[in-house]
Amino acid sequence: MIEDLNYFFKFCNIESLPQFHFSIASSLLSQLYLTDFDNKVRDLLAREELQLIRYVDDMYLIFNDSRIDRKKKNSLLNELSYYLWEDRLTLNTSKTKMLSPNEFKNIIELPEHDYEVNFLSEKLVEDKALEVVENGHLNELVNRLCTIEKKDGVDLEQYKKLSIKYLSINEEDVNKVLRNIIYSNKWKKLDETKMKELVANWKYILFNPAEFTVLYILVYRYLEEGRMISDNGSKIKQILNFLFKNNVFTFRDTLVAVSYLFQSKVKNQDLLNKIALVNADYVEYLELFVKDSYK
Repeated sequence: MIEDLNYFFKFCNIESLPQFHFSIASSLLSQLYLTDFDNKVRDLLAREELQLIRYVDDMYLIFNDSRIDRKKKNSLLNELSYYLWEDRLTLNTSKTKMLSPNEFKNIIELPEHDYEVNFLSEKLVEDKALEVVENGHLNELVNRLCTIEKKDGVDLEQYKKLSIKYLSINEEDVNKVLRNIIYSNKWKKLDETKMKELVANWKYILFNPAEFTVLYILVYRYLEEGRMISDNGSKIKQILNFLFKNNVFTFRDTLVAVSYLFQSKVKNQDLLNKIALVNADYVEYLELFVKDSYK
């Protein structure tokens, strides 16, 4: 994978790693789309003796000479707009401003307590995740979701209300808390009975396939490896049977299938074939770039 990325960067004349912004994929795309633009801007900077600060698609042009008038600045702005237009991109004029040195300073200065706030936020998520597990709220949520699915189907409005009730911090950070429970293995703090409760009925995974499928499989494999259950994988087979009996995958079915595949090292070819009916390009990507990484 690293060699492929290295080849890709060189082929596209990208000289440095992309600035990461939310996801690696979007960061790579922004770097790729702006490569030609960056080359033209470098020439502009050298010609006009300017400095540039750019983070993904946020950009600041800094004039070394304060005597440059507004007309000249607008001319340079139009030149930048033209460079973007050549690559079928546009300048967001609603966010384009001419700033005084003090205004620029206020924007780029980090808040004094920024790191402290981030630390406190992470600590709140950590503490909340622990509380959810130790107070039995995770199991309560799962049991209520299974009851709702049986009565009303996958009712996302009810899921939202329950997830806020059981997982949120002041009605926010639901997914952060849930991911912390799953990926920091806090669910392992549950006793055997509570763990078995989480895998007794798998239907709750349909409410949040990307996260709950991972939780279900991790707990199930942990119980199997610890010989706390021995049913020859019948629970997992129930999920697969559910997926295979559907002639056409829904969006949620696809999420469940993809999450399962990642947990099973992309080994189920029949499941890949089903997903291909929804998105053949995604399956091609999995087979070309993901499957080999598990060998």
